[in-house]
Amino acid sequence: MPCSSRHRAPGDDRLINPVHAAAAVALTLLLWGDRFLAAWIDAEMAARGSFTLRVLVIGFWLLSVGSFDGGCIEGWNRPRLTFMISLAGIVTGLAVAAAANLMLSDIAAAVALGVSTYAVVAGAGQMIVWQRLSHYPPAFLLRHVLLPVVEMSALAALASLWLRPVIEGRTASIVTLLALMAVLAAYGVWRTLSGDELRALGGRLVSPLLRTT
Repeated sequence: MPCSSRHRAPGDDRLINPVHAAAAVALTLLLWGDRFLAAWIDAEMAARGSFTLRVLVIGFWLLSVGSFDGGCIEGWNRPRLTFMISLAGIVTGLAVAAAANLMLSDIAAAVALGVSTYAVVAGAGQMIVWQRLSHYPPAFLLRHVLLPVVEMSALAALASLWLRPVIEGRTASIVTLLALMAVLAAYGVWRTLSGDELRALGGRLVSPLLRTT
């Protein structure tokens, strides 16, 4: 990740970010979380744990992406910023957990909401701060980061509407989940990288195979 310096080569304005790879996993679990738990454990766990899984997936998705940006912030010798962002996340998460426990009377759901809120605030905060420090234009982020995620979300929703009624059983559910994850990841890579970058990536993936033949 070229985040250690503002002095990039001319035209090197691409934001290299794991958001699309993480989105493939997160979107699949959001839409197939109940099937995943049912196939992994049993139907009772799916009924009891789907909400918690989906809430935590949202938080850890943003936190996993934001942690890369947080590393860049600290690489620029700004650890105080990441500390303040984490502190804001902790305070907000505790407040949400307390309010959710009062309203829902469900300690497990309240804890999940609190942890996810912390992760959302910390992850999104680090992304926003790094964007401001690195001076990536908002239009660039919208076009190359957020728009592909919206497209991936629509693709995942349509695929799930079509597949969920026809997919049954543990093995079929797991295979479908992994296949959907792979398709979304491939789409994210295709939308993010240019033609030259895709060819270079393909060459790197194929070269070890060619050396062994």
